[in-house]
Amino acid sequence: MPDTAVLPVGDRALPPPGAFRLGGCVLERTTFPLLHRRIRTDGGELVIGDETTLCLPDLLTATVTVAGRRRLSLTGRLDLRERRHTLRLTARIVHRDDNSLVFAATGTAVAPGRRRVRIEAAMEFTR
Repeated sequence: MPDTAVLPVGDRALPPPGAFRLGGCVLERTTFPLLHRRIRTDGGELVIGDETTLCLPDLLTATVTVAGRRRLSLTGRLDLRERRHTLRLTARIVHRDDNSLVFAATGTAVAPGRRRVRIEAAMEFTR
């Protein structure tokens, strides 16, 4: 694969409106790097439209907004270890064309009365 294959394409942060299915996802708590979790791809979806949403069933629900050129902001909830966390991630677009979106995200998740947990994620979506 040539080096340019992973560069962002065009000036838009997101592809045209439509639904994308989850092709792969890795979620890590960075304070405990050995707690590495691959997310099943069944049912995960990114829907781009007037309100862009990301849903990984039984794990994550977030609203996605464009925060700049090739940058996204994800705000929502993360259900982790039987606790609901408030999730705030900033994502960097790694690769995008009209049929796919790959991004790397970092941020925090916090449950009521708990410390913040640093989260890193990599997600790939395809039409």
